[in-house]
Amino acid sequence: MGLLADGYGLGGLMIGFRTLFLWLWSVLLMNGAFSAANAENRYQLSIALPFPGNPPICCMAIPAAKDLGYYDRQGLDVEFVNVGTASTGTVQLLAAKRIDVGTAAVAAGFGAFAAGAKDIRFFGAELNNNFTLSGLKWVYAAKTEINSVQDLKGKTIGLPAGPNPTDPVYVQISALLADNGLSDRDVRWTVAGTQALRAQALMAGRIDFTQVPMELSYLMTPENGVHMVSFEPVGASKGWTGCQCWFANESVLNDPEKREAVQRFVNGTILAMRDMAHDREIFTKAMSLYIDMSRKTPESIDAVWNYERLRMQPNGGVNLEHMQRWFESVYLPDINPRAKGRLTLKEIVDTSFLETFHAKYGTDEEAYWDPPHFAPQNTP
Repeated sequence: MGLLADGYGLGGLMIGFRTLFLWLWSVLLMNGAFSAANAENRYQLSIALPFPGNPPICCMAIPAAKDLGYYDRQGLDVEFVNVGTASTGTVQLLAAKRIDVGTAAVAAGFGAFAAGAKDIRFFGAELNNNFTLSGLKWVYAAKTEINSVQDLKGKTIGLPAGPNPTDPVYVQISALLADNGLSDRDVRWTVAGTQALRAQALMAGRIDFTQVPMELSYLMTPENGVHMVSFEPVGASKGWTGCQCWFANESVLNDPEKREAVQRFVNGTILAMRDMAHDREIFTKAMSLYIDMSRKTPESIDAVWNYERLRMQPNGGVNLEHMQRWFESVYLPDINPRAKGRLTLKEIVDTSFLETFHAKYGTDEEAYWDPPHFAPQNTP
């Protein structure tokens, strides 16, 4: 009698079950709608990277931001296009509008704009070598008999792309030679490829001197006939230099959906760099994704972290005052004199993405080596 006696009856039970069924169905529909909305709110971006496989540790910010989930937390899906021709290749893809974002040395992107690719825009940098602010030295790998710049006379120097102003290694070493009374004609230049290939060429005796990343320093030992050497930075090249810069086409930045994707890319990349620059464990976790750690020691890991963290740009790598000084005293007179009258910072630099980031996440005041400055002070 229980239920019937209490006045619920069979009809009441059926109404109750029907109500429960409808409620459960509505919940499932809502969850489905939320899932669809979440899927719709994800953004896609294609990014060209200037290395053919795993990144050198100095350039791992973007792959690490993906692999450690920073982009995912921003609702961003990224597709990488790896090229084996360094900045030249990424800028070519960008100019052909085959990708959304290309990372490249600043001279490569600026040079493309000056040559006629007027759609290209610079909007930040993940890596910079402002040695004046960081206090770092220029570090190279060399045969053991090379201990000074004068010892380079008659030697073969390995470069990523070649002895031209778009190759940042050439620009730096050429300045070093000039400051020590030598010229380009006093050495032999050769293209030796990526950092890993240059290290192999050095140990095989095909070149005598080159720049290699700190993570390969454990291979540069007298037992292998080579060692690491460092020199004080010289000339204008010790200021802002812009390496691993972010470029996109204006047509991409003007598309609302792609613009939002680029903003999320900026957010995720800088947040990843902030964590890696300030947390040795996160940096080591990221590094372990791309290189063999079996021969690493705590001391060698410290050496890599303490060097590379000061080259990462936790505020986005844009200081228009420093960039203007570089543009006027290095880029136009030395790197690309033909760009004079064909390019201004106002035309190519877009600071809006970094300004939005800083408004939301604030400035990393501890990153003294990357002071942001967005207001153009008479920037040409």
